[in-house]
Amino acid sequence: MGAVKMGITIKDIAKQANVSVTTVSLVMNNKADHISEKTKQKIFQVVEEMDYKPSQVARSLVTSKSKTIALIVPDISNPFFSEIAKGISDVLYQEGYNLFLSTSYDNIEQELQSITSLAEYSIDGLIISTVNTNDSQYEAVLSKLNIPLILLDRHSVLKRYTSIGVADKDGGYQATQYLLDKGHKQIACITGNADIRNLQERLAGYREALEQHGVAFNEKLVEHAELTIEGGYMATKNILEKQAVSAIFACNDLMALGVYQAALERGLKIPEHLSVVGFDDIPLSKYLNPKLTTMHQPIYQIGTAAANSILAAVIDGKTKPEDIVFDLHLVERDSVSTL
Repeated sequence: MGAVKMGITIKDIAKQANVSVTTVSLVMNNKADHISEKTKQKIFQVVEEMDYKPSQVARSLVTSKSKTIALIVPDISNPFFSEIAKGISDVLYQEGYNLFLSTSYDNIEQELQSITSLAEYSIDGLIISTVNTNDSQYEAVLSKLNIPLILLDRHSVLKRYTSIGVADKDGGYQATQYLLDKGHKQIACITGNADIRNLQERLAGYREALEQHGVAFNEKLVEHAELTIEGGYMATKNILEKQAVSAIFACNDLMALGVYQAALERGLKIPEHLSVVGFDDIPLSKYLNPKLTTMHQPIYQIGTAAANSILAAVIDGKTKPEDIVFDLHLVERDSVSTL
């Protein structure tokens, strides 16, 4: 999380002004009748000398609210998460809130460290796209923060937190069914970390579609990889080295880009030799050659919904967990052929 200063604390002011924390608290809460005017002015001067707007600091100290929301995502360079962050930021800005962003790089230890570090700052709420929502240790760390929390693009098994995402299993099913309807039988699936619940659901949808259409599920046609272009590239190379396939379902669009590159290097044309379906519908998808057929997520709207939910919890005290699920639909473009 680096050394970014998230917000001033009473302790910071007290140390700089060489007074007690209690004295600062009394002054900032207008309960300092017995404190000298000289001491009061010294405290206010310290507040002004620090790199924060005095009115905002005072408000934070009095109300215990920093008007800052933290967002932790696996990879902000992924256009999916950058678009979500834009949706969150736009809503927060309108309401006078700041956004503090941290990246976990799909590393559970780094994510836990980032969450633990938030306790040192004046954070009003947390929106997080987690690496793993099944870990009891992880749940314990989150509960210690004692701030409102929204799970983004993830679903909690314990149903303790509000979660916002899409019908992932249905999305995996739709993508696979589309390929089956086009005559494909040898369909590989490239997915990510097996512990990430929404990816589990997409894989489950893929498997269910195959079985309901009389196609046996083949574990050898499933590759787990990083949710990146490189991950999709390496996974595709592994699949094509093992056996011939006519289609690949990539569980996000970045991995689908990697499929394109691996196919190109192998001399396979898309969709003539290999059909590809992605997931997310990031802006780049429609500019690929050929344009990528993919499952569309309302990415920006997911971000605005997350921001509105966390603000409802922070401002209005809304704490009842809910599962907010957006619909998906397939965007048919040019990356799938009919057999």
